[in-house]
Amino acid sequence: MKKFIKFTFVFLIVFISCSKTTSPPYISPPIIVGHLLYFGGSIGLFWVDTSDNEDGFKIDRKIEDSEWEIARGITSENVGIGGEICWSDSIVSGSINYYRVYAFKGEYRSEYSNIYEIGGD
Repeated sequence: MKKFIKFTFVFLIVFISCSKTTSPPYISPPIIVGHLLYFGGSIGLFWVDTSDNEDGFKIDRKIEDSEWEIARGITSENVGIGGEICWSDSIVSGSINYYRVYAFKGEYRSEYSNIYEIGGD
């Protein structure tokens, strides 16, 4: 009986220590603050990096009523001075182009940034 109790006690300690879960890291979402329109229809999209633990960013784009698509991923090596990021894309002339950005760390990600609208003229 003592061996059974001892075995059960050891099993429970091992089971509890192995079943600890870690919570995912909190990653603050970026904030899109503006854009520049370049010659030839390209744009530079600027956002503020509000987190300090991301591996990079993903940019989604949507034209008018279409579905969101991943336009590009950017690593933290592309982070500019002061936390501003610039990314270039070709806008679809005469259409409303929507952008949103999120930060990621490994398999985890932040909430989406604000949705930024360009075009429609």
